[in-house]
Amino acid sequence: MARLGINGRVSLILVSLLIGGLLVNLSVPTARANSNAAGPYSISGNRFVDGSGSPVFLIGANYEGNNDRAWLFWENSLFDPALIESNFALAEKAGLNSLRIFVQPALRDSINFGDWGKLDTVVEIARRHNLVLLLTFQDYTEVNVQAEANFEGSVAARYRDNPAFLGYDLRNELQLNEIAGAQYSESVPLQLDDFVRSYGERVSQAQADASRAAGGLPKHLDSRQAYCYLNAMKLWDEFQGAGLAWAGAHPGKSTIDYLDAPESGNWQTFLAAVNGTLDRWIQTKFNAIRSADDGAIITLGWNNPALAKLPANKSLSFISYHSFPPEGYEGVIFTMGVLENLRNSYPNVPIVLEEFGYSNLRFDGSPVSQSQTANHEMALWLYLYWRGFAGGYKWMLTNWTPSLNKFEAGLGLLDDNNNPKLAYQALKSLCGYAQDGRYGSDLVMNGLRPDGPNINYTFSGKRSLFSSAYNVYVGPVHFQQEQASPFAAWWPASGLGEIYLMATSPTQVSVNLDGIFPNRNSGQILMLTQAGGTRTQLPLNGAIASFKLQPGQAYTLAISSRPTALDRAQPGNGLYFKETGHNLQGVFRSYWERSGGLSLYGFPMSEEFSEVNPQDGRTYNVQYFERARFEYHPENRGTAFEVLLGHLGRAITVGRENEGPFQRIAATSPDRLYYKESGHSLGGAFRAYWERNGGLPQFGFPITEEFNELNSSDGKTYAVQYFERARFEYHPENRGTSFEVLLGHLGKQILQQKGWL
Repeated sequence: MARLGINGRVSLILVSLLIGGLLVNLSVPTARANSNAAGPYSISGNRFVDGSGSPVFLIGANYEGNNDRAWLFWENSLFDPALIESNFALAEKAGLNSLRIFVQPALRDSINFGDWGKLDTVVEIARRHNLVLLLTFQDYTEVNVQAEANFEGSVAARYRDNPAFLGYDLRNELQLNEIAGAQYSESVPLQLDDFVRSYGERVSQAQADASRAAGGLPKHLDSRQAYCYLNAMKLWDEFQGAGLAWAGAHPGKSTIDYLDAPESGNWQTFLAAVNGTLDRWIQTKFNAIRSADDGAIITLGWNNPALAKLPANKSLSFISYHSFPPEGYEGVIFTMGVLENLRNSYPNVPIVLEEFGYSNLRFDGSPVSQSQTANHEMALWLYLYWRGFAGGYKWMLTNWTPSLNKFEAGLGLLDDNNNPKLAYQALKSLCGYAQDGRYGSDLVMNGLRPDGPNINYTFSGKRSLFSSAYNVYVGPVHFQQEQASPFAAWWPASGLGEIYLMATSPTQVSVNLDGIFPNRNSGQILMLTQAGGTRTQLPLNGAIASFKLQPGQAYTLAISSRPTALDRAQPGNGLYFKETGHNLQGVFRSYWERSGGLSLYGFPMSEEFSEVNPQDGRTYNVQYFERARFEYHPENRGTAFEVLLGHLGRAITVGRENEGPFQRIAATSPDRLYYKESGHSLGGAFRAYWERNGGLPQFGFPITEEFNELNSSDGKTYAVQYFERARFEYHPENRGTSFEVLLGHLGKQILQQKGWL
């Protein structure tokens, strides 16, 4: 991880060009977040591709271990495969396709003793969870470049052609002091005094000898090498100071732009020495890895843009850059500016934002809202995707809970309890979008602006919308939310019958159905399905569907001829009825068992799902049975009325109000109960059954008198009486038994009437 300072004048010109659409919108093939193609990823031009040649956009995270053991998870006493697997499973669930892991001393020492078990285990866990690994070497101090190269070559040989490997990162955030002070097998420019003679010495030989004697320099450096080393470091400080001063005098420019400016010309001799030394450092390791695996993908993680821009990097397979700017609009623009400069330097090589992230804690421990960090990160993710960069790696997958550095402690996609943050949920939406080639590659940035310490962004395409604004209309989608927080919607070509939505704050959404489902017909229904299975049938108001999304949830809005809850299900945790292929559990099972069970209600005809009740316009969790519809009423929780029967009697008889049996009557004989509320009476076998099986709370008021009616199920005529929630049928063939009166199959009839059976 690195934190890169930002000067006060950032690339404001860049963002005006972006928003104005003046920068060329790269036309790139659709990049999928995940691929099931066999074989490891490879590189084609400036993109990664999978085994079938399809472009892949890297969406990854850095992994240092679970939040309680970051940087220590390779230690024998802390290495926990089950815990690692649980972390990787959450990465897979988000839709990530890659993780970046690190070789630390405990892992290096195990491998040097011939024990590959820990790394083999992590590689296998990654394979099981469809993740490819970017392995970063030398996350420790090692001055002997050739010795480290030999180690790296042995790792590359073991994992040659392993589909769980993306490639290798030679070093995390290599600094000039490591390049200049390393031990090489041959002379390198920064350890010769040619560059010192060009600029004049900043440190004398006597001063260098004194520092060397005091033990403040790498021990392998001889007297003259120490002299060169100290002069190189002084010149490097001067060069970087000159770059900052130049950027401060040129609004809209940053230090990386200084290298392209004529004013930096006087530094070319020194930079050539830096580049020559870096080239030797890279080539020593590069050659060792490629000797073991001639197809290995190799990069180097830079947090200093000047070093990332040097020509020695051109031998790398892709360029990796790290950026941790402060929160706010200017920091986002700074990162975008550096990325654009790097791509201009390496137009035919993939560019990856290998480390970036925003923390939910500041350095002083004060909190930053999850919506704000998600906004910043999603703006950069979407920018990378839009501009055709090769991908990114969030720093990091988990929080680092014990860290004394509060900023570092809050950088995870997962919180201290490994629960997904809003940034995780927001990123999951981009993974879903990028994963499916149907959605095209026409995403563009419509806007990016400051909102105090927060930002607002909007990216859209012909069939997509990603935004953190408060109120946006794009195509057929309109959303409103109370705070700036990531929202996403995307849908396939018209007629395929689905739109995917995600919100990270309570959000009101309106969808113009004609723009997404132009071929729908009146016999179809609109179902909103929440990830995890909760389904709600939405009322239609012409061509507009309006509904509210809850934060941190993914939804699918689909046109369907029937709720998927009516499809046969697998056995669950409750009662399973193989006769209909449905489960019964929870409060519905308790009600079913205590109120009459199979003989009263019949078999379940659906799983539980959400449905709008036409009587009151409210949405309830329901389950259909052959003879009833159970409704869960949370407002009655803890009472006998927590579950009620739906008014199927009224629903099935709509339009029959003028028939004789449905007409209100006056009170009749005293042996019949009379209900002035509905104007109907109840007596005989039906009254006995009604009183014995729950009465008014169970069945509601009678809405007809007794009359004869043909039963469409068996073609026979029975004496019947309709109630608000049921139809009683008198079966003379069962006279004298408990089945003399049965409930009609209203649940089944309603489903048939809706066209769902």
